[in-house]
Amino acid sequence: MAHILNVNLLKELGLDSLPKERQQKVLDEMMEVVEKRLTARILSLLSDEEQKQFDAVLVSGGDVASFLRTRIANFDAITADVVANFKQEMFDLNRAAEQKLGTQ
Repeated sequence: MAHILNVNLLKELGLDSLPKERQQKVLDEMMEVVEKRLTARILSLLSDEEQKQFDAVLVSGGDVASFLRTRIANFDAITADVVANFKQEMFDLNRAAEQKLGTQ
């Protein structure tokens, strides 16, 4: 899923001038937020039994995406939606910060 956020997001947010190490840290933090949001959305769609199976796949290091695709027909669309919403939120926050700085 990391490729979904990719470095273009950093450039679009004006963060591409940061040192590479800091860029990676920012991307890692954004990925963590996206993963938490996606997990919450997914869990709301799974039955109690499927949630137990999901936990077992996580613990075993199994193929989580394959597991979810077999249980949630529109898993890829949900993933894309969560990522798109996060990106839009980041753009909106960035724009608001730029506007605020521009008025000071």
